[in-house]
Order: sequence, then C-alpha cells, then structure tokens
Amino acid sequence: MRSTLTAFDKIKSPSEFEERALVLFQYQYENNPVYRSYCDLINVSPSEVNQLSNIPYLPIQFFKSHKVSCNTATPKYIFTSSKTTGQIASSHYVHDIDLYIKSFEKGFEFFYGKIEGYVLLALLPSYMEQENSSLIYMANHLIQKTKHPESDFYLENWNTLLSTLNRLEKQGQKELKISDPLVKLKDITIIKTISLKYDGTDSFIRLEHEELDICIKKFKSLYKKQFGFLHLNRSIVIDNISIEAFIPNKINYPPVKNLKINYDVKNEEKCSAYIENEFQMINSYNRENLKIGDYIKGPSIIYENNTALYISELWNGYINRDSQIILSKNKNKKNKIITTKKVDPIRLEIFNNMFMAIAEEMGTVLK
Repeated sequence: MRSTLTAFDKIKSPSEFEERALVLFQYQYENNPVYRSYCDLINVSPSEVNQLSNIPYLPIQFFKSHKVSCNTATPKYIFTSSKTTGQIASSHYVHDIDLYIKSFEKGFEFFYGKIEGYVLLALLPSYMEQENSSLIYMANHLIQKTKHPESDFYLENWNTLLSTLNRLEKQGQKELKISDPLVKLKDITIIKTISLKYDGTDSFIRLEHEELDICIKKFKSLYKKQFGFLHLNRSIVIDNISIEAFIPNKINYPPVKNLKINYDVKNEEKCSAYIENEFQMINSYNRENLKIGDYIKGPSIIYENNTALYISELWNGYINRDSQIILSKNKNKKNKIITTKKVDPIRLEIFNNMFMAIAEEMGTVLK
C-alpha cells in the first residue's frame, strides 16, 4: 500500500492518476478520523466513490480547527500557514519528511527541470518572521540544492538584490547569445514586475518594476482607488518580483486549407475535467503522438511530460508544418453565460476567504 501511495512520480496518464487517487481516498477514509467523519456527515459512502469527481474535498477550515492526520504518533514536523492578524493558522502534520521533500523536488523538476541549473533568490520577509513555515523550509532546501553562491534569502537587502538581479540578467544575455544564434538580443523584450501588499493581508497589486519609492507611491494610489482606504499602521512588503522575456513570432503560418488535415485523430483516453461548475469527461491526447495536420476539437486536453494545454469547446487546434499547435476560434459557437443555482463549494470557499480578508482590512481602518 505504501509504495502505491508514495510512487506519485511514476504516474504517466490521467487514468493512472485517477486510479491512484481512488486508492488514496480509501486510505484516507479508513485511517483519517477527521476526513472519515466529514464524509459520513455529508453522506458520502466509500462504495459510491468510483471516479475522481466523486471524491469529497475537505474544507480548509478543518486544518485550522482539527488535527488532520492518518498517523497517531507524534509528527516530526508541524508546518503552519501564514495568517492575518487575529486569524488561526492551518497546521500540516508531517511524519515522513523525506516523502515531503520528494514531493516538492519532483514537482519543481516536472515544471522547470533540475534545480541545479537555477539561481534561487528568495524574497520572503513576512514568512521569515513566522515559525514553522513550510515555504521557508522548501526554499531553503532548494537554495542548498542549487549549489550556486548567489542563491540565498534576501530580506531587506534591496540594493543587494537589485545588483544581483542586474548581474544575473547580463550573464543570462551573454549565454543566450552564445547558445542560440538564431535569437537576436534586440528582438527580446524584458518585462520586470513587482507585486506589493500590506503585511498580513492577501491583496497585492502588480506594478512595473521601478525605483522602490516610486513603486510604493503608485501602490498606495492604486490601493486606495481599489479598496477605498489605506493601512496606515501596516508595512508595505514585496509579495513577488518577476522577470519575463518575450520574443516576437515573425513566422507567417500557412492557412489550414494548404495542409492535409486529419480530422479523425484517435484520442488516448477520456479524462475528467472541472468545466462550468461540474466534472466532465473529455478527450485527451499525448503531444508526442500528434502528427502534422492532426486536427483537435475542443473541449480536449493535450498533455506532455511537463505541461498540459486545455482547449475549450469554443476553440479548435491543429498541428502545423513546424509541429506547433495553432489554435483558432470556433465561429459556430459563442461564449455562454453560465446561469446555475448549483452550489460550487470550492468557489464558495475562495470567495469566503476574499470577503474575510476585505472585512478584516476594513475593520483595522475603522479602529
């Protein structure tokens, strides 16, 4: 059983993911008292859970009020979430730290590749101040794995951070020029953004990266315009900084009529997707098996080893001569306005957290 639950990095297809998820649900129901009680109270029987969409989600509030764990022994680590003033933090009880490390290492590699090729600059001042932060633990572990001398935590060292970013940016441009002669540096557009927020709140505003004093001034102006007030007794902190590079696509792709189109593409299998407030079974395709001229109708999913592309029912796609996916709007279908009285518990939880944050911010100002 343990090998089935821990070998999540061996999953290769949506059907295999669903199979593992159902096994994990049974395990949680049998060994997690809080989750079992929740399922019983909402009248969900394990015998009725035979597909991914039937698995109940445990509301996040339970992680604040109960010990959610399958193990009765004393945990080796207890990670807690960030929280705003007066709120209770969620707790995550970790008994196997090696499995925890494996999960975020494999997750990073799945989307970005080996961590050893990166420089990791962690800007997490508010998290550094709180104890038992899982984010700090993960960041520190990944920083050590990069084995790069400039990978580190940058607290209030804005000048050091800025000079490091500029230096790394120049080094990156030099490497790009050597490794990819087809890309001209003059065609690359670099966009730098910075997201600011009040310490202890969740609402951030993204701005163009400039001098910090200018960014703070713009943040205050936009924040007051959006929320109607300012937090005079709270510090302004950086939520994240991003640097993106864009290269214009100057290729004129031939129209579909000039290609031999295959409209009868065999899908790999059906997979479950959450669309329009409900789970639906849609076609899925392995990107490696698609050939030039293959035509994909939405809704469907095209998946690769490290990413997936969802094509809605309003769009279609085909593989051009460069083996790229070209999307086009379906002229026969129009955007639908979803009108339903069906309650979506996930969306309700999201809006509940948003309203709680706004109410807490307003309360602080009124005091």
